[in-house]
Parts: sequence; structure tokens; C-alpha cells
Amino acid sequence: MKIIENNFESMEVRATKGLVPADTSTTDARHGAKPKYNLELFQQMLLNDPVIFTAFSAVVDVCTVNGYDFFPKKDKTVTGKKQALEAHDKFKYEWNFDEVLDNAILSLLTYGNSFTELRTDGHGSMKEFYALEAKEMGIKFDDHGTIQGFVQEQKGVKVKFTTEEVLFMRLKPFGSKVYGLYPLEPIAKDYATNLMTKDYLSSLLKNIPPAVLYSLENANSTQRKTFIQNLQIAKQNPNADLVAMGRADAQSNLIDFKNGIIEVMKTLRQNVLAITRVPPMWLGILEDQGNRGNSEAQIFAFETFIRKIQSIIENNINKRLEELGYEQILFKFNPFSLKDEKTLLENAEKMMAMGIKKERVADFLTKRGLTISASDIEEKESKDMDAKLKQDARDMARPTMDKKNEYLTVNVDEKGVSDEKPQELNNGN
Repeated sequence: MKIIENNFESMEVRATKGLVPADTSTTDARHGAKPKYNLELFQQMLLNDPVIFTAFSAVVDVCTVNGYDFFPKKDKTVTGKKQALEAHDKFKYEWNFDEVLDNAILSLLTYGNSFTELRTDGHGSMKEFYALEAKEMGIKFDDHGTIQGFVQEQKGVKVKFTTEEVLFMRLKPFGSKVYGLYPLEPIAKDYATNLMTKDYLSSLLKNIPPAVLYSLENANSTQRKTFIQNLQIAKQNPNADLVAMGRADAQSNLIDFKNGIIEVMKTLRQNVLAITRVPPMWLGILEDQGNRGNSEAQIFAFETFIRKIQSIIENNINKRLEELGYEQILFKFNPFSLKDEKTLLENAEKMMAMGIKKERVADFLTKRGLTISASDIEEKESKDMDAKLKQDARDMARPTMDKKNEYLTVNVDEKGVSDEKPQELNNGN
């Protein structure tokens, strides 16, 4: 133990030690050069792929549909309440935050990083939020990954920003990398394959062979000419009879897309949905919707993804509020839930039947988008509780009965014990 202590005492104390990855520590990279990734490709993927565009739009909409608000760090402070009201009006009506918020979320999903300029009026007062093009932005940092500034490069023109002028957010930090991971990178090859698949399908449709191949055995030129005329009439009028002279044969020549190219496109689409976690039914894809358990699992994964994005934005906004003059408040998204109100209220009733305090029930509902005060919840006496709710609560709390106890019924006392067959119960003990 003494050896370890002595070793620690002899170590040099430094402010920073860890280094950024070697592939990003070049002089150009550290001085604000844009990442060596084809970010233009990610933008094209968003704009040209209907599944990606619809999925990302759904994420943005769900993240922001219930809006946001500001809350005092301490409920009883008059200053905190005043700042909360003022900040809400500033963000929503003066500083263009709602529009920039949608842009920031879409940028996080597409590029993994988001850059927002905090514009001032020239006298140090906040004027507005302004979205910066992520694919044009570079980060200036030192060997230890400390961000020192930002550089926007557009057509050879460079604009420098300080760290105070830009709100920088990452969707997925990884290791000691300064930039976040790129969400669309894992499916970039799938996207390229999808493009080739569509081109191949388009070529097939443009040069598709005849649907039916007709064979006229030993037919002379007059017979062939007459048959062609009859065929043209039949094509224009489906009710017309097709007459052939002599021995004739017809063979279908249609291309079967179902087990080939369509399956490839479905696989590519599933990979896109895996990245976004958006339930397929939200995109109008109704395959395998009979599996309710699978649908609920998908909704849970999507809710988790949404809440994570909201948490990233909340943390970054709250770090900058003091700089904007709001040191006594916090920014938070208003709660939401993808469950319907009926399901939430039924769960709340079961919680009340189990004896959970009304404050906890109110908190449960509020966190899921139903803002209800504990004072609005009427507590009923246990004798007046609905019998069905009480039984549902017990069923949730105890294991399923086995076969030998099947004679037990819902006629139980307050301790959950049945007296229908006390003798058999005693014998069982």
C-alpha cells in the first residue's frame, strides 16, 4: 500500500491527459477542417429515400409535438418563476427557437451533429437562434479534445466562431472523438444498393418483354397478319374473342418480382427502420401487424429513442441558460406518451387500488403527458373501492394459481384469503 501511495505522490499533476484518436489529431483536423466524410451523401439519403425522410420526420414531430417549457430550480422562488415565463416567451416568440429546434433534431439524425449560432444584436444581447449547415462546419480543438472554436467553410470562404457563439450537440458520442458518430453511415451501402435496385427495376420496366408469347405453327403470312389484327382488337377490347387459324399456342412471359427484387427492397427498408426505430405501422407499413407484442416492443424502443434525444437537447440548453441570463431555471420538454389516454387512466386506477399515494399517481400521469395535480385525485375509502380493480391489483401482485388451488375465487377478505373451503386449505397446510 505504501508503494502505491509513493508512486502517486511522485506523479506529475496535469490539467488534461487523454488524447484524441490519432486519425483526427492532424493539424488540419484540429484547426477546424471539415471531417473527411461525404456528408453530402447523408443529405441525399434524407432527401431521396421516402422511408428515411418519413421516419426522421416522425421522430422530429414526436419530439416536439407537446412543446417545451421552463421551470424554476426552486419552486418557491419568485425570481425563478419570473425567469421561466420570460424565457418561454423569448425562446418561442422572439428568438426563433421552435424552427431551429426542428432543424437541430433533423441534423442530429442525419449527420450525428448539430450546430446552432446564438446571434446577438452587436451589443451583447441575444437576438435569435440560427441553424448552421452541419455539412459545412468544422471544429477547432486541441490534442486533448477540448473544443476551442468552430469554422464554417462555404465555397472557399471561412467564417470563425467562438465556443460561446455556437451551441454544439452530438447524438452519439464515441470514445474520445470530438465529432459524434454518423447515424446513416451503417446503411450507406444499403442505400447505394437500393439505388441500383431501383435503377435495375426501372430498366426492366422500360425494356420489359411481351407479357404473352404466341406461337402459330405452320401459319402463312396471311394467317399471321389476320391473327395480329385480331390480337390488336382484343387488346383494345377485353371482351373481344381472339381467333387463331390453325394450331396456336400462347405462353406467359411475365417477370416474377415477388421472390426476387421485391424481397431485396424489403430487406433494405428493414435496415433503415432498424436505424430510426420508428414502428413500421407509423410509416403505413402494415406487415406482421397481427403480432401485438411485437408492436408494443417497437413502440417502447421508439419512446426510449425519443426521450434520449430530448435529454441531449435539454442538457445542452440548460448549460447555456446562465449565459443568457437565466441562471435560476431549467429547460424541459413537456411529457408525452405514445399510449392512449384510456390505457394510462386504467393503469392509474390500478395503482390507486394497490394503495399507491395519489402524489405518485399524479407524477406517473404527468410524466406520460397527462398533467394532473394530486389535489384533483379523489381518494376513495377501501370499502368503496371497485371490486374488479382490487382483484386486478391482486392478480398483478401474486403468481398465477396452480391447478390444485383452482377452487379459490374472487371472494377473498382484505388479506387476500378465501374462506370458501377453509378445511381444504388447512389440510393443504
